[in-house]
Amino acid sequence: MMIIKRFSWFDKLKDLADKANKKIDPSYKTEKEREQEYYNHLRIERERKQEDLNKKISSISRQHKIILDIYNRVSKFIPTWGDGDEYPSLFINTYDENRDDFGNICLGCQNEPEYHWNGKFWIDITDRNRKVYNLKQDILKFLKSERKRYEKIDYLDEEDIKEVLIYLDKLITEISKSSF
Repeated sequence: MMIIKRFSWFDKLKDLADKANKKIDPSYKTEKEREQEYYNHLRIERERKQEDLNKKISSISRQHKIILDIYNRVSKFIPTWGDGDEYPSLFINTYDENRDDFGNICLGCQNEPEYHWNGKFWIDITDRNRKVYNLKQDILKFLKSERKRYEKIDYLDEEDIKEVLIYLDKLITEISKSSF
């Protein structure tokens, strides 16, 4: 109890000192203001890095830009459980720009389709480098079959399955409406 009072008195003294310094010098930054500036700087830096990454991804191909837009629209529906490889999903590999798999389109599940753009056409690198003639239809076919499979799963909680089905429905709808 005594420790809590000491800290609360200390905080009050710091606040009083900040107010006094602010009166003396209006440009003085309080601890709270300095902290807020620091977090704003971090947020702006994170947003700038994400914007740069999005530009790099979008410059790979027209389909990358479309898929990035789809991802951004449906990301709010991504299930809240698991680490992302327990259910089908859609994402672009952005781990390391210097690796060959940067920009690959992945469908989430372990050992499931991963598409690589070689500058001329798409290749499904998880299926013996199969040439993909219609990326949109290939992705839709996989997602629709996974949706049917998830309707029949009985080893997960009902809420978890429902989250995956909602996400897949949104993803399938957005991809179907898209023009890639």
